[in-house]
Amino acid sequence: MKKAGITHVVSCLYEGERSSVEFLEQDFDHLFLGIYDGIHEDIAAKFPQVFDFTANLTHRYSSSKLFVHCEAGVSRSPTLVIALIMKLETKRFFDAYNSVKSSRRQIFPNIGFASQLQRLESDLLTEERIKSPSSLALYLHQVCNLPADVELIQSATGTKKF
Repeated sequence: MKKAGITHVVSCLYEGERSSVEFLEQDFDHLFLGIYDGIHEDIAAKFPQVFDFTANLTHRYSSSKLFVHCEAGVSRSPTLVIALIMKLETKRFFDAYNSVKSSRRQIFPNIGFASQLQRLESDLLTEERIKSPSSLALYLHQVCNLPADVELIQSATGTKKF
C-alpha cells in the first residue's frame, strides 16, 4: 500500500477483527469502524466519522491517498466510499454508486445500506436537485433486479426521506 502512495486507511470490519488490522497504525493514519454487514446495521451512524477523517486528510495533506476496506469489498466499504462521494461531489446515491461500480464491478451494498444512502441523499440535496425516480428505486430495479416497473417501485418506496 505504501508503494501505491496510500497514506490513510479506513477499516470497516466486525469489532472482533480490530486486532487483525492494528498493524496498519504503524505506517498509516488509520480509522477503525466496527461495522457488521447486515441489513439492520446503522452504517449511517459512521458517516460523520468518515467525513471528519477525510476532511482532515484533504486539508492537511495534498498528496494523500485513502484506502477503504472491509472483508470482501462488496458492501460495507463501497457504502462508505459512495457516501463520501455523495458528500464531497454533491452526487445522488445512484450516480455515486455508478462511479464506484465503474472502478470495482463486484460492489453490492446490502438493501439496508442502500436505504441509508438514499436517506443521506435526501439530507444532502435540495428538493430541486432530487429527481424522480429516487435513487433507491433505480437501485432496486437495476442492481437488485427487482422484477417491477421503476414507477411502481417508486410509489412503493415513496419519494421523500427513508
